[in-house]
Amino acid sequence: MNSNKIVCSLVIALFVSGSTFATEKSSQKKNEKKEPEHQRGWIGGEYKLVRSHWNWFMSSESVVAFPRSLAATYSRGLLITSVGTNTPAYLAGLREGDLILEVDHTKITSLPDFRKKIDGMPPGSPLTIRTYRNDEVKEYDLTLGRETYRHQGVFAISLLPILRQPNLKFDPDFSLIALGLSWNKGDRAELGSPEQVYRRKCSTREVGVSNSHWRAWLAVISVEHYHQIRSQEIVTR
Repeated sequence: MNSNKIVCSLVIALFVSGSTFATEKSSQKKNEKKEPEHQRGWIGGEYKLVRSHWNWFMSSESVVAFPRSLAATYSRGLLITSVGTNTPAYLAGLREGDLILEVDHTKITSLPDFRKKIDGMPPGSPLTIRTYRNDEVKEYDLTLGRETYRHQGVFAISLLPILRQPNLKFDPDFSLIALGLSWNKGDRAELGSPEQVYRRKCSTREVGVSNSHWRAWLAVISVEHYHQIRSQEIVTR
């Protein structure tokens, strides 16, 4: 009799805990749906900054190799390292290996400024991009697509470097207040890139695509802000 009571109690406890978990999960889904989504301009592609000269403060990801025929007019550009076929950039005629020199008749200064320019324009806006390919300068007119994203944040405390290790390498944005501080340099994930497609095929669960905005380590405390990409789509005028 006592054993039956114990079994019944365990069943009830499991049922209650399962119901509570299901309720929490459903409430989490409702909260996710209520989170506001933001939109910005999008053309697709992955890029690297190209410079004509090396200096002490340049990023290790920059490329120092500039066409001699452009040296008198330009000193920086963006090399297209990857571009998906279903993106505004590709549909307009841009290809991997192209060197972007100007955006709407403004010279390229940095990758973050390039991203800021595109992000600040509403989807569907016209955009003119000047590029260099095969010793020839060309201009391409494209229509900005739409990227939808959400603001996300992470607060973590770690007694051991288990979660995320701080980045202690030299950074122009390094702060003496924080143990480590890193900012987004303009990198942007593409939902249709080979890497993301590969990750989705290998993962048994949904793979979230996000772009780190900034991350700071204060002793054992980590604070991070990032943008979670929800969708990327073509917009027609």
